[in-house]
Amino acid sequence: MRFKYVIPVLITILLVSCSPKRIDKLGFSVKNNIIYRNDSNIPFTGIIKTKTEGKYFEYSVKDGLKNGLFKISFENGNPIMVGNIVNDKNEGKWLYYYPSGQLESEGNYVHNKSDSTWTWYYPSGKIKEKGKFVNGLREGSSKMFDELGNVSMENEYKHGIASDPVRN
Repeated sequence: MRFKYVIPVLITILLVSCSPKRIDKLGFSVKNNIIYRNDSNIPFTGIIKTKTEGKYFEYSVKDGLKNGLFKISFENGNPIMVGNIVNDKNEGKWLYYYPSGQLESEGNYVHNKSDSTWTWYYPSGKIKEKGKFVNGLREGSSKMFDELGNVSMENEYKHGIASDPVRN
């Protein structure tokens, strides 16, 4: 009868010991682009939370490389940027914010390079600029808008090089 409690206790110990470590203070070093705890020679796996220059950083690390959610926040808790990292490279959708919490820009990364339509916003939420990136370089039409939504300037890009802007 006393063994009926042994299995749940062992499972709980196993789950707790395998879960990511949470570190709230600096205590890490980077060697050959791999993150280690200062007290270990094993690449770190867990979540790092730290505050630097009035900004809060939070990111996941697996086997010494940033992997997963990456977030920087203002002291008031509003996000500055939120995105995903895969093996130390920006990947997928990234969002950037004004201190008020209003969205400032958004776009996607592929292998650490901008690769999608990116949109920038005024603090009012209206579109400020919209342009496409391919493999990290601007490509095709890029438009800037005034606060009323009118096109104020337009550029054509080819491999990151702009033609003369068309001003409206």
